[in-house]
Order: sequence, then C-alpha cells, then structure tokens
Amino acid sequence: MLTDRAIFEEVRAVIERETSLIVELNTILRRETEVLQSPDAAGLAEVLEQKVTPLAAINESKADRYRLLRSVNYPENEEGWASLVNDLDKIESDHSITLGNLLQLLRGELMQSRTLNRVNAEIINRSMFSVHHLLNILRGNVPENNIYGETGDTVKINNKPSITSA
Repeated sequence: MLTDRAIFEEVRAVIERETSLIVELNTILRRETEVLQSPDAAGLAEVLEQKVTPLAAINESKADRYRLLRSVNYPENEEGWASLVNDLDKIESDHSITLGNLLQLLRGELMQSRTLNRVNAEIINRSMFSVHHLLNILRGNVPENNIYGETGDTVKINNKPSITSA
C-alpha cells in the first residue's frame, strides 16, 4: 500500500498545507505581539479574530492526517506520522523532495509558533498584573501604605482616603 505514489503525494500535500497554515499563524502572532506592545490595543480584537481561520484549518488538517494514518494502518499520533514519513522516504528515496525535510520545516515553524505564543502570553500576564496593581492603588489597597511622591521617594499615605472614595 505504501508503494502507491498517491500516498506519498497526499502526505506531502498535508505537510505543505500545515506548513503554510503555521506560517500564516506566525504572521498573525507577530502582529499580535506588536498590538500587545502598543499603547493602544484597539486592533487586538481584529488580530484575535484572524487567528480563528488558520487554527480551524489546522484542526481540519489534523483530522486528515489521522484519516490518512488509519488508511495505511499506522498509529494515529505524532510517532505514527513520523514513522509513515520515514517509511515513505525510504520507498521514494530517488526523488529530490523528502517528506522528512518538509516535516522538519513544519516543526521549525511550529517551534516559532510556540515561542511567539509564549511571548504574547507573557505580555498579557504582565499587563494584567500591572492593571490589577494599579486598580489596587486606586482602591487604596497599597502594600505598606506607601506610594511614590513627586521626587520619587516613598511617601506614607496611612489613613488618607483612596482615589475611589473621593
């Protein structure tokens, strides 16, 4: 069954499609990083909406991958996919395009996605921390009842009313 050239081409098409989708997602994630770092996050909703399409297509591609693995009796997981790619490359070794090389490119793009996603999550977490901290200051919930004065020195505020109670 693996000697059928159509299986090779189908696996190749899946890998190339997934690579293209991940590259598209990485572009969106980079834009998301820019928006998150800008003082005006007005474009954030648009960027988040743009992520939906490639993510949905990646999930559909995963279903295609598992259907293909099932059709050739390989385990429906990453190890099964890597084994199928390896076995097909052994059979089709006379061709200049190897599935293993294409899969390595895909994995490289996936690593970039993970890194970009982690960076964006860190930016969001820091922003949330800052917002919560500022809200606590506005509510008068300041640790040690100190704030910074005009000169940059700490000033005790003790029993002074908070901004929200004014």
